[in-house]
Amino acid sequence: GVLQRAARIGAGEENKAARHEEKMMLQYNKARADISRCCDALQLPSMAKEEAEQLFAEVAKKSKTLLKCGRVVDNFSSLVLASIHCASLLVCMPRMIRHVLAVADIGAGETKKSVGKALKLLKKTSTRRIPLVDPHHVIKETCRLYLQDLTLSYEQYACSTVDFLKRRVKTCCPDTLGAVALVYAASVASGVCDNAMCQRVAKASGLAVSTLRKHVQTTLTPPLLPSS
Repeated sequence: GVLQRAARIGAGEENKAARHEEKMMLQYNKARADISRCCDALQLPSMAKEEAEQLFAEVAKKSKTLLKCGRVVDNFSSLVLASIHCASLLVCMPRMIRHVLAVADIGAGETKKSVGKALKLLKKTSTRRIPLVDPHHVIKETCRLYLQDLTLSYEQYACSTVDFLKRRVKTCCPDTLGAVALVYAASVASGVCDNAMCQRVAKASGLAVSTLRKHVQTTLTPPLLPSS
């Protein structure tokens, strides 16, 4: 048959724009579903979901192109996961990228690298100021989710050691520092690393036992006095 010409000039472009808008909406709806599922698995509240949705939408809208979701290139999933991580910081319930990856239906490997790339893009693009990881929030969330048998006074003591530990373990990143504080609190009385607590915190944080033990032993060893 004969192809029908557009009824008026520009109608094709309008249809193209409408189709693009529809695809962007479908992408946003998929992101909302993925964010909701991951936040539920991470035990994050509804306000974290809302923050993540807004962060994703802001970056996706400014990109003006559909994000790719495939085996080789997957900047859609990376941005979803980066948005969840940043949202957790905004609501003071930090979930590190390794935690977010653990509940996602994708492998770590190169994906961790791509989430880091998406995180840089998000921080650069978003109008929101994303706070840094706070060791005190790491301690509180670890106790709330994984170490519920610990007393409030134990949690408060661990939080009170953070500034001291910052000076002693200068190479520690903030989330590791929070984990170290929890083990240190159980070890300071005996002067040696508490292996039982070290194992528990390692399992909760996703950090290696050897890493925590090394940092705790550093804090328990008296600093060398300068020679006269």
